[in-house]
Amino acid sequence: MAGRTRREFLKRSVIAAGAVAGVVGGWRALGGAEGKPARPAGGRPNIVVILADDLGIECLSSYGGTAHETPNLDKLAGQGMRFTHVFSNPLCSPSRASLLTGRYPFKNGMKVVIYDEKRHANTYLKTDQPSFARQLKQAGYATAIAGKWQLSFLHQRNTIGDFGFDEYQCWQIFTGAKSKTRRFHKPHFNKNGKIIADQIKHRYGPDVNVEFPIDFSDLFPTLCELAGAAVGQDELHGRSFVPQLLGKPRKARKWVHVQNAGDRHVRNRKYILNNRNQFRPVVRIWEPPAKPNQSNYPETARKTLQAIFDNLDK
Repeated sequence: MAGRTRREFLKRSVIAAGAVAGVVGGWRALGGAEGKPARPAGGRPNIVVILADDLGIECLSSYGGTAHETPNLDKLAGQGMRFTHVFSNPLCSPSRASLLTGRYPFKNGMKVVIYDEKRHANTYLKTDQPSFARQLKQAGYATAIAGKWQLSFLHQRNTIGDFGFDEYQCWQIFTGAKSKTRRFHKPHFNKNGKIIADQIKHRYGPDVNVEFPIDFSDLFPTLCELAGAAVGQDELHGRSFVPQLLGKPRKARKWVHVQNAGDRHVRNRKYILNNRNQFRPVVRIWEPPAKPNQSNYPETARKTLQAIFDNLDK
C-alpha cells in the first residue's frame, strides 16, 4: 500500500473477503484537469463484502442460534437489513466464482472445488470471465481482496490482479515446492505477489487478513448498481437486489441453480429437479432426502423447474 495510509485507502476503496475472505472497494479520486479529482470522493459508497465458509444460520444469534456469541454480526443485523431466505451454491470454489462473475458454474467453468495440486492443476477460473472488481475499477474504485482465493493455485497461476483487484493478501495453498500450506496456524499468504510466512508464523491467519483490508450471480450486478458502474456486455445470471436494500419493490428470485462437477440441479423453496431428471420435494434440515419421482408429486412444479433448466441451457 505504498504511499497511502490505511485511512486514505479506505476512503477511496472496495474490499472483498472470503472464508473469511473479504473484498473491499472504495472510491478513488479520478484525475481531472490540472490533477484535480474528476468527481468528489464522497459521492459513492465504500463497499465491503464478507464471505464465510460453512456458516449456517444456526451459528448466528441474530437468526436464533445459541451455539456461538456473535455480537458484532448481531449489531450489523440490527442496524441494517437481515435477509430471511437466500439461495447459495454450497461449494467453495464454485460459489466464489459465481459471486465474482455473476454467472453459474456451467457458464463460468468453475464446476468443482479445487484442492488437489495434481488433479486440479488445469482447473481454474479463466480470466476472460466477468468480474465485479473490474467493473468497479472502471467506475473509479480502488479494490482489494484478503482471505481465500481458491479460483486458481497461486503458485501456478496468480490471476487475482487480472480480475481487477489492485491489492491482495490471500492464502497460497501450495508452496513453490508444491507442499501444502496452512491458513490458520502458521499461515502462508501471498501479499501482492510476495510470500509472507516467516514474519507471521506466530500469528493466527484470520487476524492477519483482517488487518489487511483495514490497510487497504446477484452480488455482481448489485455492487455495480451501488457503485454506479456498468455491468458490461457479458451474459450474467445475477439480478441486482439494490431495490430490496432501499426498501423498494423488486421481483423476488424464486429459484437457484446449483452445480458440483457434472451434477446440476435447480430448486425453489418447495421442489428440486436435477439433470438426471430426478424430481423431489425439499425437506426440512436434518430430514433424509425425499424419494424422487413419486406419483403424488405435482407435475406442474416439475415442468416449472424443467423450463428453467431449458432456458439456462439455450
